[in-house]
Amino acid sequence: MRRMIFALIATFSAFLLAATVAPAATAQQDASITTDRTSVSTATVGERPPHVVRGLKAYEIRNTGRFRVVGKAITYRGKPVVLKKSNRKLTGYRFVKQDRTSPEGRFAMNFDGPVGTHFRIFLKATPRNSATNFYLGRIVRD
Repeated sequence: MRRMIFALIATFSAFLLAATVAPAATAQQDASITTDRTSVSTATVGERPPHVVRGLKAYEIRNTGRFRVVGKAITYRGKPVVLKKSNRKLTGYRFVKQDRTSPEGRFAMNFDGPVGTHFRIFLKATPRNSATNFYLGRIVRD
């Protein structure tokens, strides 16, 4: 009989504990969901997608030590594409050359540089797309 009373008391106290904690947990969960939704929506409203470039290739012209970059900027037609170089991969890029894309968005540029130089393509921001960098690579000795 004593075990039955302890079992009933334990069950009743567990029920009371669940009944008092459940509304607080539900209210807290609802608040966090709405906060996440508003923060996600405000973050995506102000951001613009990056430019789209297809078929981007950088390669050496035969075995001359000169290089060529070609590509097609789908979202950047008739605008200037800037080639930049740096001694480090992430910082300190400087202007090298500029070329305008065709009405279809195609561009091609020839360039050269010393071993160890990093190159990237830069497309300026437009009303629909954000400014975008495309890393081409580093000149290495064969």
